[in-house]
Amino acid sequence: MLQQIFQPVIENAFYHAFADNSVQSPCVIISAQASKLGYTIKVTDNGGGIPHEIKDKVFDPFVVGNRTQKGLGLGLSVALAIVTQYFNGVIECETESNSGTCIIIKLPS
Repeated sequence: MLQQIFQPVIENAFYHAFADNSVQSPCVIISAQASKLGYTIKVTDNGGGIPHEIKDKVFDPFVVGNRTQKGLGLGLSVALAIVTQYFNGVIECETESNSGTCIIIKLPS
């Protein structure tokens, strides 16, 4: 179950970090923090960021930007469904154009 959350998030981070030709040193950082309230996992890339016009739709099915040839675009929507429905958690996206993206997954303990 956790693989279905983290695999698409990490794959997207690597894709965007390495696909942006303007990034001189592509980088993906995965961090985790545990507290009494639960767990916070962050996957951050230094790619081109998510365009403002699709940022609010990034977890919708089939919103894949320019990657339509790579798959059906269900990965992040499946991750959202598992995090929210199965774990009663939260998944968020922080991004700025040309500044990378951070996907934040919060799971209760």
